[in-house]
Amino acid sequence: MGLDRATTELQTLLELQDNTLTLLPGADRHDHYGRLLAHGFLPNGDNPAARLLERGLATALTVPPNTRAAGCYRRIEQRARAARRGIWSL
Repeated sequence: MGLDRATTELQTLLELQDNTLTLLPGADRHDHYGRLLAHGFLPNGDNPAARLLERGLATALTVPPNTRAAGCYRRIEQRARAARRGIWSL
């Protein structure tokens, strides 16, 4: 389980949408390591991070001040935990 399954799931989500991802940058565009901080959206409006969270293949991480979807991501993760999906089944 874990990284391999999450990677496969993300690749599948992207392939179903012609490998197209639109990024919506946060208030701070980069963290102190220079990594881009953004929410990704597929052409159909789906959020891959939310899909991985609901399947228990990711954990919610918020880097302030980029807290736009923090509550939503936490709720999705809590539902996956309660249902013991993915990493929460261990």
